[in-house]
Formats: sequence, C-alpha cells, structure tokens
Amino acid sequence: MARWSVHATVDEPIEVLAAFAAHYLDLGAEEVHLCLDRPDPAIEAVLSGLPGLRLTTCDDDYWRKLSGRRPADQERRQILNARHAFARCRSDWFFYCDADELAVASRPFSEILAALPFETTHCRIRMTERVFKAEAEPRDIYDGVFRKGVPGDPELIARAYGAAALFLSHGLSGHALGKSFLRCGAPLEPWMHFPRPRRLGALRARLTPRVVQGPLLDEGWLVHFDGFTPLHWQLKLLRYARARDHAFAQEPLALRCAARALGRWNGASRPAYRRQTRGREAQLVAVTDPAQRAGMLGAIRLQPDRRAALAAGNALLGTGLNPAAAARRALPDAGLDFSVAGFDARLRDRHADLATALAQAA
Repeated sequence: MARWSVHATVDEPIEVLAAFAAHYLDLGAEEVHLCLDRPDPAIEAVLSGLPGLRLTTCDDDYWRKLSGRRPADQERRQILNARHAFARCRSDWFFYCDADELAVASRPFSEILAALPFETTHCRIRMTERVFKAEAEPRDIYDGVFRKGVPGDPELIARAYGAAALFLSHGLSGHALGKSFLRCGAPLEPWMHFPRPRRLGALRARLTPRVVQGPLLDEGWLVHFDGFTPLHWQLKLLRYARARDHAFAQEPLALRCAARALGRWNGASRPAYRRQTRGREAQLVAVTDPAQRAGMLGAIRLQPDRRAALAAGNALLGTGLNPAAAARRALPDAGLDFSVAGFDARLRDRHADLATALAQAA
C-alpha cells in the first residue's frame, strides 16, 4: 500500500481545522500537516495532541528563515509552504489542498495510489462542490448535497440552473481545476493546482516552467465547500471584490482605461483578477448589487427541480461525508460548534467590517 500525507496552509476557525484533520486521518493519511497562516495559541492548544497531525506556526521567525520575510500575497505563502513541505515529506505521495476541500474515494487512497504506474509522478483529483437545499436549513456547516463539475455539457447546466448559470463555470461556483497528488522525490514543485517541473540552478531566474496536469484519478473526488454557509460565501466574495478593485486601482492609468474600454477586467495584468473565471467575475459584481444577489444565491441554494435535473444528468455525488462527526470523535472534549448559527456569529465578529458592508448593500 502507498503511504500518503496531506498539507494545507490554513486560516480558518478551529471547527474547520479539526474537521479537516480528522477527515483526512480517518481517510488513511499518514500525516496531516497544517501551516497556520497566523499564530493562534488557542487553536494550537486544541489540536496539538491529535495523533498524526503536525502543526507549523507561520510567524515572523518562520518566514525569516524560509524566505527572508512574509510574502504579502496569500497564494505566494501557500506555494512556498507547499514546496517546503513537499521537499521534507517522508510519505510516498504528497497531497496539498485548502481547508475547505475534503477528498472522498470509492476505495482507500493507499490502494488507488499504489496501483499507479511508477512513471506516474503526479495525478489530479476532480472537483465536486457542496450546495444547499433551498427548502431546508442545513444541520451543520457540512450539510447539503454535492454537485459534480460538468465541463463540456452546457445544455445540462442551462437546463438545471436557468438564469443562475451566469454565476457558474462548468457547473460550479468555485474552481473546476482539481488538486494534485505528487509522488515524493519526483522532480516537481507544487503550484496552486498542479505542479510544475522543478527549476534548477541558473535557470530559476530565467525560466518559469508551465504547470503540468497529471492524469485524473477516476475513483476520487475533491469536495469543495466554497462557502461553509451562505453568509460565509458572500463575505468571501465581498473580500475578493475588494481585493480585485484595490489591485485594479494600482495599475497604470492607460492600462485601466484600456481594460474599461474593452469591457473586461481581464485586460489587466494583476493575478488578483486575471485568474477569475467568468462565473466568479459575475459573483463579484452581484455580491455588491442587491438586485442581482438573490439570483446569485440561487446558484448555491438549489430547489428540488434543479437537484432533480442534476440527478438525471448524473451530476450529483453521494459521499457519506460527515467531517463534523469525525472531528467530535477525534476531539470529544474540544466543545466544537458546527452549527450554522454559531459559525455565522463568529464570522460577524471576526469580519465585522465585511458583514456591515454586506448588510448595508442589502
């Protein structure tokens, strides 16, 4: 059997991190490695005793040793942490993802990975996404139904979502790219979704190799919780919209005028908005527009007829996923609260400015 470990750079509440760690340990991961993007002694105290979990606190001293200083860009921090962890991973395979992404499979990943040919240096896992039932309140932040990405089937997307399809890309509100397993020791370095060839010596400064997508694992899916609650999703979109607007404002005037004249943000060069899908770009507009927001929420709160259309198109996935229960089994005395009301209350406290802005835009 193949041994595998999972890595993530995280800045989420204790419930999300406990569920992530417990889920992957239950799934058979040899080690779960979490890089805490900001020091949090309370989280460290709760999680530090969990067997199989390794915590790294990314404080100023950590960044000074790793790269000289803490990168301002979140994605850059994620990439540097993943490269550092991959170089030191002692398992056969290294999987890296985000705290809102939980893998599922039809049989143990240790068997699936062991069956791959030795020349396979990396592989990827396809995306599915949790959405909510419009007619029922979720039991906890992980409750819902799971829709598959359906690239290449615009007719199904139009039939299932109607006008709400504007807010989706390949039938998903988030990304459809998947994430990668890397064979440890392979001449690769992690990038955001896929690895790229490791750069060597003088070539590092002159070449930027393209990422390489590996073969798909037919027996596995990566479940993305694009928002743990509808409020969480909207606050995340509002934060993204602000970051995009700030980045756009830093561009030279001529480039900004050209981008506006072309009617697209993608004319600019900043990664903060260049990488957005059309569905995400529509979300970033709608989250600040009360007239569009209800329609946007229809893309994640699915009525029974929409779920029936997806089921008829084989675009729903049964998972048996219950990370909240896994976390409570692993940490029975931690007092974890997975309720939607509790999660949203903590969100409003932690992101009071965003929550106020969202309420004022209603």
